[in-house]
Amino acid sequence: YKKINPPSMDEEEFLENVFDCLCVVCVLQENKKYFTQAEGLKLLQIIIKNKKFGRKSAIKLLDYVMQNDAKNCRRWVNLPGLGTLFAAFMKKGSLKHKKGFDDEKDDEHLISIITTLLQELEVSEGKLWSRVVDKFRENDYEKVERLLELHESYLMKLRRADYQIELQKTNAIKNGYEITESTEDYFQMQRLDAGLFTLQLVDYVLAVICRAHASTRVKVETLLNMQDGSLADVHKILVGYSESLGTANSEEKTEHLRKKLRSLADSLLPPPANSVAADSSSPSPASIAPASGDQMDTTG
Repeated sequence: YKKINPPSMDEEEFLENVFDCLCVVCVLQENKKYFTQAEGLKLLQIIIKNKKFGRKSAIKLLDYVMQNDAKNCRRWVNLPGLGTLFAAFMKKGSLKHKKGFDDEKDDEHLISIITTLLQELEVSEGKLWSRVVDKFRENDYEKVERLLELHESYLMKLRRADYQIELQKTNAIKNGYEITESTEDYFQMQRLDAGLFTLQLVDYVLAVICRAHASTRVKVETLLNMQDGSLADVHKILVGYSESLGTANSEEKTEHLRKKLRSLADSLLPPPANSVAADSSSPSPASIAPASGDQMDTTG
């Protein structure tokens, strides 16, 4: 199925089930090793490039294979796979090959893969990390424009969800119901369904590339102004992200990740009036990416 679409709905379902099984299997690091030894990354690249029905499932599986695996991130960049990844991110071929695209799920998995690359390719892989960051400066910042499209789209969805949640809260209180912790959890699920997690990852990437290059930050600020927004919106989302970190890691690691997110968010705040203009050269990835073994949970 790497070059053809399944000829029937039964075979489409079969192919999706195969990919779902591989996603479950590749949660374990040992299985990821067997997957890559069998040239699995190369096969995923071919399937994604060909834009057939299996494309959307291949993107999902690639997300799972990259999580918490610096070696696979390095292999993907050296494949080379960044061109394939960012062509998918830009939705190239979506009008011609509609069966291979699933907009919201594609958005979530693709931005999750990019986030993982930025987190995993840190100090020991500084050159590879820079290659990922520099993709956003290509072709007159077209990928930054795509990021801002996603930011605007998912921020609007979240605001609509928040409006509905406030109405539900008001009606509940008016009718004598108490807003309990389980009720708040229910409201949080509504926010996640509206795309909160995707927005958090989009804004994480925005913050990283803004911190990496002053020229990129200027471009982001310009585009945000055109949307009647600002970096304060991104800052707010990242602060909320840091406060909502779950318990996938130990308490110590979770607190470490929270501090890193807050530091990244604070880098978006306007500098003091007497501060020296930031250097446009890339900082060390160590100042942006989590330390080895401190991967943020981006599985949603």
